[in-house]
Amino acid sequence: MKFVCVLSQVLTLTQAILKEDYLYNRKLNFNVQTIVSILNEYYVNNHLPTQISYSVSDAKLVYKQNDLINSVLKYASENSNILFHLAHFKQRTTFFYNLIFIDDLCAFRSVLLLLNSGIYNFSGLYTVVITGLFDEALIQEILAKLWSIKITNAIILTISHSDVHETIAMYTYFPFEKNNCGQVNPVLLTNLKSHNDFNKNDILFPNKWENLHNCTLKAGTFEIKPFIIMDYSNGDFERNIDGFEAKLIEIVQRKLNFQIQYHFPAIGTQWGFIGENNSTGLMKMIQSGQVDFGIASIALTADRSEFLQAGSAHYTSKIVFAIPDGRLYTPLEKLFRPFKTSMWYAVVFCLTSVACSVVAFYRLGSHRLLNLNESRSPVMNIFSVFFGGPSSQVPEQNCARMVLFSWIYYCFIIRTVYQSLLFQYLQQEQRWPEVETIEDIEREGLTYYMADIAQRFFINAPHVLERTQILPHESDYLSKALERLARNEIYGVVCVILNNIAYHNKFKAHIGVIHAMTNPILTYSIAMHYPKNSPLAEHFDKIINKLQPSGIADYWANNYGNNAFLHQIKQTYNVPKPLTNAQLIGLYKVSTLLLSIAIIVFLCELFTFWISSMH
Repeated sequence: MKFVCVLSQVLTLTQAILKEDYLYNRKLNFNVQTIVSILNEYYVNNHLPTQISYSVSDAKLVYKQNDLINSVLKYASENSNILFHLAHFKQRTTFFYNLIFIDDLCAFRSVLLLLNSGIYNFSGLYTVVITGLFDEALIQEILAKLWSIKITNAIILTISHSDVHETIAMYTYFPFEKNNCGQVNPVLLTNLKSHNDFNKNDILFPNKWENLHNCTLKAGTFEIKPFIIMDYSNGDFERNIDGFEAKLIEIVQRKLNFQIQYHFPAIGTQWGFIGENNSTGLMKMIQSGQVDFGIASIALTADRSEFLQAGSAHYTSKIVFAIPDGRLYTPLEKLFRPFKTSMWYAVVFCLTSVACSVVAFYRLGSHRLLNLNESRSPVMNIFSVFFGGPSSQVPEQNCARMVLFSWIYYCFIIRTVYQSLLFQYLQQEQRWPEVETIEDIEREGLTYYMADIAQRFFINAPHVLERTQILPHESDYLSKALERLARNEIYGVVCVILNNIAYHNKFKAHIGVIHAMTNPILTYSIAMHYPKNSPLAEHFDKIINKLQPSGIADYWANNYGNNAFLHQIKQTYNVPKPLTNAQLIGLYKVSTLLLSIAIIVFLCELFTFWISSMH
């Protein structure tokens, strides 16, 4: 009888264990099949693995969590399109698909410490499975933590621990809703009571950024014409934003239905410098998340891409040196224009050589070379023929006649060429040619004016940096530098964006037209920049990439600038024009100088004659 009681207890215990195992396995299979169904529906990509992260605080739940993970891996492996990854180290690409197993908030926080934008793609899909006890406060806290790092494509699976009902509830949140901006409120997507309840038509990862419901996004910017233009017509404290980049963001604003609140860096910092620590200006505002995005002719660079998230390039421009008009020719310089310096050296050399030769020949005889009382001396004949006068004494010997004829012929050619070129040059532009290359700038001794951030372009050109003067940190400093250049207030060239010059020549040409050096310093692409973990880039880029083929960015850029200076045609004179007194002022000065010398010489002759007559 005792044996029968013991056997009955054993059977009862065995039945209870089998029932518990049955319920556990049934629940496990339900949970696994639900998770695998989500993976098969949303996580299928031949090239992107699913990163599995897990943590557990309650030691009693370690084995159950491991069973769940192992069963998911087993059943999901039947689909060869799903790949898994469990290590936490940087891959060639960031993890887009993520599956997280936790049992409570402490476990989630430990997983959260591993999430960084260098390893995980915060715009990817995140499925969080809670294997422990839960309540609405836990779900709220987890979703709030995800929103703090801008992970929005996330769902939470809660597993029921009831022995009677097997249910899996799926939650998510919508950060932008009507009259609810940036607030995290859990939303129940579906409540499954069996695996068959899983409906593929249910959208578990909806696009939460296609309509921001008139919520406000913060944009960092500063004035840099024509990209961003500040309009103070309504007062100093109410700035209207214009410019062709502002028009671009207005289109994105209308498409996604949001408001913009502009924030500006501290005066004088503009773009600023980017680094792991101690960033400044607009770069710091974006990196620290003070703004949702930055737009102000921000170039794509490796340094910025390391610490920020860059969007698609929406415009390409050039960095150039703005150069002033060539300086005005002085009246005397106009007279020297027809011949180059080497030609003038040759003319002076020929005249000096002939004069010296005559002096040498006549020194051998008793002839007088120069007599101020006579104009028939050989040296005076040389200078008279050179300047187009008659020869007062013709040589009698044939050899001497040939020499004289050759000299007259030489002087005739030189004078004819000089006079024809002088007539042409006097009617042309009264300025020196513009500098075209770095070598021209160096030759002219011009100063390089640039922003401090532009010095990185000349790291390999120390001779440029030695003569560089940093532009003052002030609002719209590039436009102001061009105005000073147009007024000839600075003697040098200014490193600017090509569009800065085009804007100046369209709206401020009355101050003076600015030209660009023929060879650009570099070509660079402009894009919006976002905090490293921002999901905005993906959704903004979709709109911008659709606009790119239309050429609307180039159209706006042309509306804010005059590019005629890029293809100027030099003016030619097919019909001779009469010379004006202004063009001949140099000749008048030379004539006045020579007449003054002649009068002085004449007075000296009279004085000499008066002295000799007294003796």
